[in-house]
Amino acid sequence: WPGTYTTWNGKNLKILQAKAFVEKSDEEPGTVLRTDGTAIFVACAKGVLKITEVQLEGRKRMQVKDFLLGYQIHAGDRFA
Repeated sequence: WPGTYTTWNGKNLKILQAKAFVEKSDEEPGTVLRTDGTAIFVACAKGVLKITEVQLEGRKRMQVKDFLLGYQIHAGDRFA
């Protein structure tokens, strides 16, 4: 705590560090808008969430830049 959870590829993904942005998006909430090598930008109901630290089920806590070295996430992917 604090934190939030989602699922990705059938596994729990804990979001440990993120920042909300007031940015308009027409995508459904949970849709990955883009990555920039250090963060994952996800559409939300009222803006965009910039995720910078995560923990995948069974893995250690890590910065998104390190997570992206081992896992492929693309624009259009969905978190559940």
